[in-house]
Amino acid sequence: MKKILLLLLMALSISQAAVHVNPNGLGEVLLIPYYTTNNGLNTNVTVSNTTHQVKAVKIIFRGSQYDWYEQAMNVYLAPYDTWSFGLVNRGNDADILSNDLSCVPHFSSPLQLYDHLADPPPPDGFGYAEGTIEVYEMGEMDPSYGFGEAVTFEDGQPKGCQQIVDNWDALTGEWVRNDNLAQMLPATGGLKAAVSLINVSNGVNYTYDAIALNNFYPDETVIHTRPDNHYSPSMSDADKISKVSYQGENLMTEWTYGFEAVSAVLSKYELLMDYSNELNINAQTEVIASFPTRHEHMRISEARMPFGQPDTLFGDCERFSPTIVDRDGQGASYVPGSVSPIPPHLCKSTNVIKIWDVYDSTSVNYPILDSEHTYNQSIYKGKEGMYKIKFNQFTANGRSLDGSEIHTYHGLPVFALALTRYTNANAQPGLLAQYGGAFVPSSQQKIEIEQADQ
Repeated sequence: MKKILLLLLMALSISQAAVHVNPNGLGEVLLIPYYTTNNGLNTNVTVSNTTHQVKAVKIIFRGSQYDWYEQAMNVYLAPYDTWSFGLVNRGNDADILSNDLSCVPHFSSPLQLYDHLADPPPPDGFGYAEGTIEVYEMGEMDPSYGFGEAVTFEDGQPKGCQQIVDNWDALTGEWVRNDNLAQMLPATGGLKAAVSLINVSNGVNYTYDAIALNNFYPDETVIHTRPDNHYSPSMSDADKISKVSYQGENLMTEWTYGFEAVSAVLSKYELLMDYSNELNINAQTEVIASFPTRHEHMRISEARMPFGQPDTLFGDCERFSPTIVDRDGQGASYVPGSVSPIPPHLCKSTNVIKIWDVYDSTSVNYPILDSEHTYNQSIYKGKEGMYKIKFNQFTANGRSLDGSEIHTYHGLPVFALALTRYTNANAQPGLLAQYGGAFVPSSQQKIEIEQADQ
């Protein structure tokens, strides 16, 4: 009986040590797979601490054109505190706006997104108009004393945010000259984030929640870095064991790199969603396809799989197989005469698939996102129906914890969001009304389990 209990306790310990997606939206790390300031849209974000401890949080912004250029900031959240900010357009770049009083060292609104540490600097024309955001808990502090108490609120503002700022002073700062982990405790999770893509002038709002990764770090991890350090923490710091619910069981897989474990929990083989291009209501559907871990894979040649497989036409782009059917189950894709269409492909960490009707100029001239990284999926006849994406040529291999099995994950680590906009030109006499909806597609995983060679 004691042996059985010991095995159960060991299994529980292993389960708790594996990175996984928390469907409840709380975690140590939050991935915001898409923000934009294009086409009249602003992005509003709230990052919340749902615990009774003070949280030290790193927020990293990545532009979608070259996602190795980044900008970072530290945010210190009091218990049950929320920091809210907006991203607005600044030509090719974006500004961060916030009048929130949470403790954010060296932040002054508006703050232009720009990678000041990049060497070489970003190329001409590069900008942060759209991209991704990563939110890392670096550790926590006790709110009852010291640096933790300085972050807590009194009379509507932090008691001693200047103390936190001074801690990072290059000459005299406690966290610079002595110990950057002073008074820091290991990360325990409990962060959440919500996102709104809002077009104020058109009265349309698309909302979604961040992806929450729980048990992201190995046990007892504290990674506390200066505010402008955008290299650490990173997805490479993740636990190298992933946990995925597959066919009714928790599948544990061990990887060489931490970011591979993150990719495993985000892996999708197939996406399925509704679309609408109904002319009577000027409907338009666009699909965001974001690969939050792609930049990590592309940095290390031996870990590029499942990304960047050789493609003679598109280099490092990722091909996919689309299927489009109308409401009657009939094919609705468009092939122009005898000309072979360009194979569907996605080339950046954030991509947009625009579903447009070849007989309707509205869907071309009146986009939702107007992303620079758009693949046009043409249709005909089928004004509404289902759209399926399959990533069937991509695989990555990990091993079971005891090394006896090979786990082959088919597909890509992807976050997808379908946006649909409707326009009612006659909501009331002389009144035009617009409506928007954001929907997370249905998805399927495909994982093969084989015995490893001994």
